[in-house]
Amino acid sequence: MTDAKTDDTIAALREALRRRSIKLTTLAEKIEVPYRSLQNYLNKNDMPLWVYEKICRYASIDPTYPINNGRSLINRNAIAGALIDVFGQELPSLSNDSDSLSVISAPAKDRSKADLRRDASAFAVLLSGHYDLNIERELSEPIDESKD
Repeated sequence: MTDAKTDDTIAALREALRRRSIKLTTLAEKIEVPYRSLQNYLNKNDMPLWVYEKICRYASIDPTYPINNGRSLINRNAIAGALIDVFGQELPSLSNDSDSLSVISAPAKDRSKADLRRDASAFAVLLSGHYDLNIERELSEPIDESKD
């Protein structure tokens, strides 16, 4: 790990650790990496993959979060497809008024594939946004030491 993308990844990982209020001394002890080595890995942006994985596992950080520069990227198309697979024509529909978005829990049973896909895609966008908010909220909480 030594290119510009790596620099961004390590910076995002350091920020996530800071937000979780994890001290390097505690982290080094918990993941069984010498403190000085861990400090070098985080400061010189050159970290073995096994250390990265151990840090993410201990800190309950999705390993893709730092790689994506502090964003959780989920595949909205896959979510939309899964919603259609699970709910089919029973998938609630969305109505977009000028000021608000409302859910129609009993939509027409004969929606076209395009209408069904549009509703599923809208729900996927909403889920994605709330997923990001939940990840941000989790990172703002201290690590739960009782999980060990």
